Amino acid sequence: FQEVFKQAALNINSNVNLAVFNSSGWSIYDIYNQAYRHNGRLIIGELGFFNSTIGYRAKLETNKFWIRRNMSGVVFKSAVVVPNSRIKLDEYLYSEERRQENSMHRFQSTTIRYCRDFFNFTLEVERTESWGYRQQNGNFDGLVGLLERKLVDFGSSPLLLKFDRLPVVDYSYGNWILRSTFIYRRPKIEVDSYEIFLRPLS
Repeated sequence: FQEVFKQAALNINSNVNLAVFNSSGWSIYDIYNQAYRHNGRLIIGELGFFNSTIGYRAKLETNKFWIRRNMSGVVFKSAVVVPNSRIKLDEYLYSEERRQENSMHRFQSTTIRYCRDFFNFTLEVERTESWGYRQQNGNFDGLVGLLERKLVDFGSSPLLLKFDRLPVVDYSYGNWILRSTFIYRRPKIEVDSYEIFLRPLS
């Protein structure tokens, strides 16, 4: 049955169990692929068994993502939105100097790096200068364009949720909360002192 599942589009989050009949009952296997579209390995592990005497005895002892965390160096491509720099991209993203510059992208890249180390995959990162906006021809530029054309697997920059991007990209969990605030220094209790900030919103 291995040949059948080698052609199946399974991934690390798949929930596929297979029951195979034998002389003592049924053997139950857990099946997934580390990354089907990236030449990942098909993994078939024995999960348990079933027979008429004892019944069903098959369940994971711990979280499946902990068991499946070793992706054996599968290669993923990603992109990050940062301006051109004379410094190598990796050095710039992971440097602790001038952290206030492009902080969202550098924070996201660090998060992706932790995922890379935990799941043991390889990451090829390229640079782009635009988040991704619809052009006159209807296509997107920048990060969204790379995702739309499947030139990268995921972005290493945070991406604002915009309605026109929904048909071409899938959003994952947001780990950067962006809030806009006004900080007053000894504000006067007068309309003119705060009205200037509210005027553009009216």
